[in-house]
Amino acid sequence: MTNNQEIIASYKRGHNVLGKASTGELAWKKQLREAGLACFTEGGYPSLRDEAWRYSNPKGITSKEWRHTESGAAVSAQGIDQHRLSDSNNELVFVDGIFSQELSKLNAIDGLSIQPTSESSTPLNEIVPSTGGFGALNDAFFQTGAIISIDAGKEVEGLIHLLFLSTGKSPNTASHIKNIISLGEGAEASVIESYIGAPDSLCNTK
Repeated sequence: MTNNQEIIASYKRGHNVLGKASTGELAWKKQLREAGLACFTEGGYPSLRDEAWRYSNPKGITSKEWRHTESGAAVSAQGIDQHRLSDSNNELVFVDGIFSQELSKLNAIDGLSIQPTSESSTPLNEIVPSTGGFGALNDAFFQTGAIISIDAGKEVEGLIHLLFLSTGKSPNTASHIKNIISLGEGAEASVIESYIGAPDSLCNTK
C-alpha cells in the first residue's frame, strides 16, 4: 500500500465482503460500521502531522495491508492455560477477534450481566461514533468484544478477565474489538484485559 486512497479502497472492498457475510446483522451494529467506514474514508490513517501522533509514528501499522478474519484459528484449552487468571470468576476468550464459547468461563452472578458484543440484541445507545483514525476503523470493522453491565451498589467478587489472543495463523491479520463496561452508581468490579500477540498481527481495541 502506498497512500491513503489505496488503503481506503482496500478497506472498502473488505467492508463490502464483511457486510455480505454478516447476514442478519443487528441494525445498530450495521449503522455504526457504515458510519465508521465513512469517517475513515474521509480522514484515513493518522500520521506524524496529527498532533496526537507527533511522537508516536504509526507507520509500522499504516504501511501494511491488513486482512480481517471471519473465523478464529483452532486453539486448545491447554494452549491458553498459561494466559488464564486463576482468580477470575468470569473469563471471556477471543481468538483472532472471534469470541470462543468453548474456551470461555461464564458464571452467573447476581447483578452482573456479561456477554460478547456479537450476541447483544439491544441497541447500544451509549456508543459514541469515533471521529477518525483507528477509532473509525474500529467502528467500521468491529465484530465482537465484551459488554459488561453491573447494577448499582453491586460489588462483584473475583476478576472479570478478557483474554484476546492473536494466533498469527494468517499473515497481517487484524481484529477490531469493542468493549463496553457500564457500572451503576456505587458499583465495583475488577476487569483485566490481556492481549497475547503474534508477529504480523494487529488488535485494534476501543
